[in-house]
Amino acid sequence: MIITNINKAVDLLLNQKIVALFQDYSEWGPRALGNRSLLFDPRNVKAKEIVNKIKQREWWRPFAGTILLEHVHDWFDIGSLKESPYMSFAVLAKNKAKKEEKILKKTRDSNVAWLNDQWIYNEIIPYVNQANKDSGWNFQWDVSETCQFTKYRLNQYYHWHCDSFHSPYNTPNDLTKHGRIRKLSVTVSLSDPKEYKGGELQFDFYNEKRKKNIVTCKEILEKGSLVVFPSFVWHQVKPVTKGTRYSLVIWNLGSQFR
Repeated sequence: MIITNINKAVDLLLNQKIVALFQDYSEWGPRALGNRSLLFDPRNVKAKEIVNKIKQREWWRPFAGTILLEHVHDWFDIGSLKESPYMSFAVLAKNKAKKEEKILKKTRDSNVAWLNDQWIYNEIIPYVNQANKDSGWNFQWDVSETCQFTKYRLNQYYHWHCDSFHSPYNTPNDLTKHGRIRKLSVTVSLSDPKEYKGGELQFDFYNEKRKKNIVTCKEILEKGSLVVFPSFVWHQVKPVTKGTRYSLVIWNLGSQFR
């Protein structure tokens, strides 16, 4: 697919897609960057692995995020350098960047267990099919992963993340996943809302101006309620401030989007 609209490219990046940038003349020089580049969301902690898999290159080769020149001094100590457009220098991150890195690495704090009882799927999957149809998504999918039972105790959480990534599973020893990606996620509330506080499920629906549009899912508060959503949508579970929150998650897989 060839696109020329910048907003469309941003939408793809926000939905965890890799965008190949092709513009102007070819470049020549040390790591010439800009006119022939692969772009990906640097907030994804697996970004390096995802892009390197596409490029089919060794893990140790240079890899870096792009930052606007006017903000570089906020995040990095580049000394007497004015800029580093060709990724030719290794510089130190400032404390602000290090703190952000720790936050990204500590995305989740919860306790999980795995379930594959058939009766669970029999109860939940019909709702997934109905939501897929009623919403107009009509995503093709044919496999459900093992159910994840999650326990959020006091102060536990799951920061912003999405369930699906650009590359499909590469698991030749597990053909139920191999070559498929997560398309539809479903989460089920297993706790009475009187048993805990906090732990709100939130979604971030970016608007056309690329501004955050955070929505708290109130429909899932009652015990036994569920919500189905595309796996590429960013979401979080806020910290539990009282009691314990229990939930069940199932990811449903299909062939790559076309």
